[in-house]
Amino acid sequence: MTEPDLTWPEHTANFLAAGMAAKRAGLAAGPRAVYLAVLREFAATGRPPLPSALQDTAGPPGLTAAQTLAGLAAADVLGLDGEGRIRMAYPFSAVPTPHMVAITGGPQVHAMCAIDALGIPPMLGADVVIFAAEHRDLTRAGKALARPGFAEYPS
Repeated sequence: MTEPDLTWPEHTANFLAAGMAAKRAGLAAGPRAVYLAVLREFAATGRPPLPSALQDTAGPPGLTAAQTLAGLAAADVLGLDGEGRIRMAYPFSAVPTPHMVAITGGPQVHAMCAIDALGIPPMLGADVVIFAAEHRDLTRAGKALARPGFAEYPS
């Protein structure tokens, strides 16, 4: 058996996207709709929606947004704080991280990690500028211009 060809960028990006696709595939229609609404809000505003704003999307009658979000957290596609507010939804973080992504024509968002930052351009089909800092020394920072198909590293 031969090893899969996972050369960067397209095969690696497809491989990473397949991991999240597998998680999403296990979600029922209501929770999937809530997760997608959370991602759209992060991409549009740089912030997650309030749980109350997701109530109409939550799914079957009788299921609250809080219950849906708890299920999504259990499926490891998003994370909640102690009060049930969204603190992250892969690849986005509601709390500052060393990985800032400026979406062309959109907001600046924080990514959970460097790999998640690199996944935002193909996910949104948008050019971005990625700013990353060494988590132990925030004075050591770098910048990359990333497009859905490739990244450039300015000098």
